[in-house]
Amino acid sequence: MLSQKHLHDICLLYSGNYKQCRYAEQDATNYQWYCVKLQPDKKAIYDKRVDEFVAECKRNGTNPKKGGCPMGDNCKGFPIFKHIEQGFDQP
Repeated sequence: MLSQKHLHDICLLYSGNYKQCRYAEQDATNYQWYCVKLQPDKKAIYDKRVDEFVAECKRNGTNPKKGGCPMGDNCKGFPIFKHIEQGFDQP
């Protein structure tokens, strides 16, 4: 699970703009946040969503940075550990 400080400072989870990390995913069972960047299948899904969003914005002549879609690639990624807090602020 990602630490609150990492979610706030690196993932920019609460910013609500395009700089927010696209790979932050919340677990529906325990409401913890995880980074799925190192999971190739999930990473591909998120990358495809962003690519499709950008392509749609180009077709519509809109700026994708103003669409509120998280498009960031904000860190090297973390493996999924459900009981170990992770982040730049963790040892």
